Amino acid sequence: MDRYPLASIFLVRTRTEADGSELEALEAQLEEIVLRAAAAWSAFSIAPEVFVRYVADRFARRPEGARPLPLPAALAALHTDDLYLACACATAAPGAIEVFEARHLATVDHAVAAARAPGWAVDEVKQVLRCRFFLPGPGGGSGSIEDYSGHGSLKSWVSAAAIHAAFRVLATPKRQADVDSVVLKAISAPGDDLELEYLKRRCAGQLEGALRDAFASLTPRDRNILRCYHLEGAGIDGVAALYRVHRVTASRWVKRVTEELHERTRARLVESSRATRSEISSLLRLIQSQVDAVVRSVLAKPS
Repeated sequence: MDRYPLASIFLVRTRTEADGSELEALEAQLEEIVLRAAAAWSAFSIAPEVFVRYVADRFARRPEGARPLPLPAALAALHTDDLYLACACATAAPGAIEVFEARHLATVDHAVAAARAPGWAVDEVKQVLRCRFFLPGPGGGSGSIEDYSGHGSLKSWVSAAAIHAAFRVLATPKRQADVDSVVLKAISAPGDDLELEYLKRRCAGQLEGALRDAFASLTPRDRNILRCYHLEGAGIDGVAALYRVHRVTASRWVKRVTEELHERTRARLVESSRATRSEISSLLRLIQSQVDAVVRSVLAKPS
């Protein structure tokens, strides 16, 4: 068995047996699978033993009612190149999640359109999928990316998940229906004088528009960080888990992106608002202490 390290791992994990000639053939087949998958995804790498163990653990998840096949044919039927990417994401291989996003989340638009969802739902669906796929569940693990078994293409699996997420997003009632509930309620404070109350009401719509524009101008990665932190309620630990970084690093990222959003919002208000710079500063100081509530409310409201 020591002559066939990959075959040995596979047989132990799948609780199957093979004789000498079968062992040799299985070892050769697994070596070919590893080499082909590694060549398909040159941006990252996984130890062959780790990948074979991952494949073996999913090999037994045959679709219900599927016709039994001989071991070589059943193994050949798996989408092992896709499993290599899934394994890399589940084991936090550097660069794997970025490759997954570029290859698969970029196609979510079509799946969401197939569900007849409006354009504003696309970003929310993508964020739901990011958190579902890569954030650990209550029992730990690496998110539902580990549920992909390789018995169908990863593209189809992601598309099905996107359609399900789209229906979920559309079925979730929006708590914010107008500017008052989005901005004014988030920054309401007892004891405000009449001048400040007038300023809030006069600038609330402009503030919301400036905040949306500022958010849209951020890099995709920075927008994802804010969406994970604010909309999904994952907090610092969720951002850290999603990007596989220490929570101190995640906290620094959230602080930096929030400050960047604040500054870009200020710049847009100065450009477009009729309020004076002093009034804008007063308004921004007011929302600074409630920035979480304001950002969460505005981002949750469809455009």
